[in-house]
Amino acid sequence: MPGLKNVLEHQESEFTLLGTPDNYKQILGTWELESSENFVEFMGALGVSSFMLMGEDVMKPIIVFSFVNQLNQFKIETSTALKKCELVFSLGEPFVEITGDGRRTNSTVQLEGNIMTHVQNGELARGEKSTTIVRIFKESSLETECTITGPGEKISCKREWGMSSISNNEDDFLFQF
Repeated sequence: MPGLKNVLEHQESEFTLLGTPDNYKQILGTWELESSENFVEFMGALGVSSFMLMGEDVMKPIIVFSFVNQLNQFKIETSTALKKCELVFSLGEPFVEITGDGRRTNSTVQLEGNIMTHVQNGELARGEKSTTIVRIFKESSLETECTITGPGEKISCKREWGMSSISNNEDDFLFQF
């Protein structure tokens, strides 16, 4: 059916017109942990069991950042040997998050240039701590600083990530419907 083929080609061309902002493209991809400073102490302060922190594979997660154009949402998947977490959000819009360590937070993520700031406000009535995660994206590296921001306690950790050789094709991290 020649008419049907023309309709499908036209629909496909409409999808390709939806562009991803250029400053998002350096974020997208698979990131592997290269170094970590004070991570065990930080997670211990959040109440994470020492069992969850055992072993090199557990402490070396892989993070995949992707973007869904039609929904204007980022997706962050974090995988370790024991756990996989997924976070979907729109920039600047508050959302309820169950963190990888099990806290229930009211969260917001902002992006200014190459700096993504993720604020996780813990529910004080449940005794949950608040944290801020600042991610600085560079050409082939990612620097992360996580800080407990609640009253009476200020502890942080730093982690450095490198772009994985698993996939550097940005089209793999853009989703179209």
